[in-house]
Parts: sequence; C-alpha cells; structure tokens
Amino acid sequence: MVRKEEVLTGLLVNLPGGQGQRATEIKDLYSGIDTISVELISALESGQTENFRWLFALIEKYLRDGDQEVQELISYGLIDHMQEGLIRKERKLSAFDTWLRPETKVVWQNMIDVWSLNDKRDY
Repeated sequence: MVRKEEVLTGLLVNLPGGQGQRATEIKDLYSGIDTISVELISALESGQTENFRWLFALIEKYLRDGDQEVQELISYGLIDHMQEGLIRKERKLSAFDTWLRPETKVVWQNMIDVWSLNDKRDY
C-alpha cells in the first residue's frame, strides 16, 4: 500500500522542466502538492507534457493503491488544486483529459460534481 510519504517525492522527481531537483527543498506535504499542481498547469501551458504519461500513471497508482489518506491527498489536494488552477487560468477542465487514467477520470469528474453541487444556490 502506498503511504503519503511516498507521494510527494514520487511526483516531484518526475515533474517536467527539472522541477524534481526541488524535491528536497519542499518539506510540507500540502504545500508540495500545491506546488505540483501549479507546475503541472505551467508545463501544460508551455507544452512540456513529455512526462505527463508517467506522472498520470503514478497518480493512478496512488489512487488505486494508496491508503485513505493518500487517496484524499490526491483527490482533495492535487486534483482539486489542478482544477482550481485551470479555472483561474480560464482553461477548460478537460485540458488534462488526454493523460487521465480510468480511476483518475472518475475522481476528476467526482471533484467537478462535488463543486457543482456546492455552487448551487438554495432557493
């Protein structure tokens, strides 16, 4: 079973553009996940997507084989922050669809659904 200590290092060392060298600089798990989401969106915008297949395979592994804490970290941390970043940059939420694996697609859509329900007004 994948534990949260593995997640940050696993993702950081595989970021495009040499960001993996920063893995030893980031000590806090949650700020690290936020950094990863920002870097993934920046890489998408600059066309540096060559590592995306591997990164999204790793995300899929973490969702599938991670304990509950890892699954929540990926869902409510990474995926939620990625979606929020896409919205801030006025990009479509489908921008990463090419690389999403089956379990990640389900979580991606579930996060959209959760926030869509929260955005509805009570009348």
